[in-house]
Amino acid sequence: GEMHHVDCGYHVVGMKDENAPDIAVALGNKG
Repeated sequence: GEMHHVDCGYHVVGMKDENAPDIAVALGNKG
């Protein structure tokens, strides 16, 4: 359950950080 919580925050903060692999996937789907 903790991972989910971090995922939410990372999703928003990740938008700026393209270094995160999880974000690359989310951005790719959005872009």
